[in-house]
Amino acid sequence: MFPDSVLVNVVLFLAAQCAVWGYLRTGLIGHGVTLLIGTWALGDVALVARLAYGHTGWIYMASLAAFQVLALLGAGRLLFGRLWRHRPAVVAARECSFREAVFAELRGDDDAAREGFARLCRSDPWDAAARVALARVLRRSGRVRAARRLLHAAARVDAVGYGDLVTVELGLLDGDLRPG
Repeated sequence: MFPDSVLVNVVLFLAAQCAVWGYLRTGLIGHGVTLLIGTWALGDVALVARLAYGHTGWIYMASLAAFQVLALLGAGRLLFGRLWRHRPAVVAARECSFREAVFAELRGDDDAAREGFARLCRSDPWDAAARVALARVLRRSGRVRAARRLLHAAARVDAVGYGDLVTVELGLLDGDLRPG
């Protein structure tokens, strides 16, 4: 039977584990941990029902179906999100939002800047520039731990080359550098 195929389920499990790695690396800890625990728990229930007890009834099929759906949704959501962020309309909207948040920061409106950068980080967790900018605003408002976490997350997802900026911001957090 197709849903019962070992190869199909191993491929789904591996895809889910790659998605877990992607979520955790991106900083989407909740998504990654939920997918990790869900796939392992549902997979274990299906394996124990099938191999230890020899059941092929509703417990086995329900846990196997839930495992497959969770693995497909988790991996599909990550893949879709990574592809969606490169659409021209999405890039243009992200640039416009980033520009508005930078203007708010330059005006001294840290609340509007923080909200704008946070909204960008929520909508596109792979946007390293928005994370660095949000960390800068949080550092100025005294939220050093949150700023440090964002800078480390920005370094993990950096594909453009914000490494020097992250190093400078971390230096400002550690007191090695002076702003200005």
